[in-house]
Amino acid sequence: GAGTNIANLSTTTNGVSSIYATNTGSTPAYIKLYNKATLPVLATDIPEMIIVVPAAVSGVPGVYTLPIGFSGLRFNSGLGIAITGGSADTDTTAVTAGQVKVKMSRNS
Repeated sequence: GAGTNIANLSTTTNGVSSIYATNTGSTPAYIKLYNKATLPVLATDIPEMIIVVPAAVSGVPGVYTLPIGFSGLRFNSGLGIAITGGSADTDTTAVTAGQVKVKMSRNS
């Protein structure tokens, strides 16, 4: 939906093994992943990593892929996610409903 789409995906150790994301917006969007077991707080929490999903061009969605493999990137405390319109660690800019779609594979 519209907003920053904050979620806590896991409260235990996870490995993110792949990500596929699209952005239909006219500006880049930012997927922020947090190494924590509770819901991220955008105004204060610092993401473990920030992924830029490019803007759409001539109606074709921008695409980001992260094919990491079986072991993946480890998030020892848990895994939180947010999607924002700005790149700063504590940005709270909302994206529009349906603008960014994310498919993620995880393992524990």
